[in-house]
Amino acid sequence: MRSKVLVAILFGLLFYVFYASLLIFNYNPVLLKIDKINQVIFNLPVEDTYLLIIRGEKIPEAVYVNEVSLDYFYLQQKNDGSKKIYVLIPEKVINLAENKLRIVSVPLAQEHTYDVRVINYLGNSAKELFILFDSSVFLKRNDMALLPMLFLIAVYVCLVLGLGLGYSFLTKKYIDVDIRDKIGLYYLSYIPSFTFLCIAYYISFFSKYSIVLMPKSFVLVGIIIPQIVWLSVFMFLLIKQIVEKKYYFINNNLDDSKTLKLLIVFSVGEKCIVLFFGFLICSGLFLVITFNKLAELTANIAYFLLLSGLTTELVRFFKDYKSNKRHL
Repeated sequence: MRSKVLVAILFGLLFYVFYASLLIFNYNPVLLKIDKINQVIFNLPVEDTYLLIIRGEKIPEAVYVNEVSLDYFYLQQKNDGSKKIYVLIPEKVINLAENKLRIVSVPLAQEHTYDVRVINYLGNSAKELFILFDSSVFLKRNDMALLPMLFLIAVYVCLVLGLGLGYSFLTKKYIDVDIRDKIGLYYLSYIPSFTFLCIAYYISFFSKYSIVLMPKSFVLVGIIIPQIVWLSVFMFLLIKQIVEKKYYFINNNLDDSKTLKLLIVFSVGEKCIVLFFGFLICSGLFLVITFNKLAELTANIAYFLLLSGLTTELVRFFKDYKSNKRHL
């Protein structure tokens, strides 16, 4: 048991490191779109490092922001023949009030218009994960005093240990698997999440860009996804055991669980329909917390299970009907 506690403490320390370096609370993403211009005056809500994206038929000769000449660091050739350039605007060039953008094209006698985007991040995913520049004003560590830090670590350690003991009990009671360390099996479910967080931390530490997560996505990666991984493995083992007709507890007493008895008498189609309702509930929860892609994925799985279950039940119904008709 001592080794289990030490692993849980290690998880708690890692969670705090990721909390301090990757979680961002007060971030204001800016996206400004201006089409068909060669000069414009625009306002920005905060003095920050910005990325200026300019798209047009020709590559600009020069780009000026507040009369400061800026060079592009990346050129992208589009399939339609247009060019897109990326220009970094340092924080010191930005004014909190009005900012003037002027794009000079060649030849000067012929004016070209451009589509412009101004953002204060390099990339994002569903507005929950952002890639920021290291010079962003929003980047700061969430360092805590000693007592709050210890409290956060202790809460996470207790969460991991408590869920591990609970899942170990479920595995021992319902699944016939030859695994001595069932808490260790649960700990393995944290590997995908911690691998992702370690990669994000490595990129943020050794590159000029930083990957940050909003609170909902951080909780999803650090806490919820490991439970989904473990529950998926548990359901897979349980269904596999049911399909293979291996229905017994460690103490060989089936009467102790109504749930397992119900699962045993359910047909394959009925199990698919039960899983359909489970995935449909998860899809609704993901939709409520605005994880739209996960909601769409779980909804698709749910409808696939429903279709499979109904098809299987129809086939079974017609087989039983023909069998009963023959006996008559």
